[in-house]
Amino acid sequence: VESENASGGEKTATYDVTDAGTLTLENVETNVKTLTVPSTVKAADGNTYAVTAIAKAAVKGETTITKVKVGKNIETIGAGAFRDCTSLKSVTIGSGVTKISKNAFRGDSKLKSIVINASSLKSVGKNAFSGISSKAVITLKGTAKQKAKAEKLIKKSGLSSKVTIKK
Repeated sequence: VESENASGGEKTATYDVTDAGTLTLENVETNVKTLTVPSTVKAADGNTYAVTAIAKAAVKGETTITKVKVGKNIETIGAGAFRDCTSLKSVTIGSGVTKISKNAFRGDSKLKSIVINASSLKSVGKNAFSGISSKAVITLKGTAKQKAKAEKLIKKSGLSSKVTIKK
């Protein structure tokens, strides 16, 4: 499935239909600075599908994107999905994300602002945030219990001690 609403501006996004009838963002070809991974996509067949995952290495190495917003239906951010996006400065992760896979944002050296809605977060893979800016601030949203759990998961993933986590 190809779509024109993966982000603002000119782009081509390719999605894979899962067995559950939802979509996984497989690849984005874009020259935009802001990438919004939507909660739903209207396909060429006229049907609207929920987007529930970002595939492994879906946006890896994309150098024009500076800001990413992950929609509320996304449950999984795949391994290395945003790895080596060297211009990426800001990420907002929606409330549906349960898993941030290994190396998801690894090597994003300019990434300084990360907002995570911790309400559903259950796992953060090894080195998910390795190599982000040492001046980065990760802001957690949710209840005190959700934020405390998310903080443990993030720290356990190998986060630099120089990165600040705000609860």
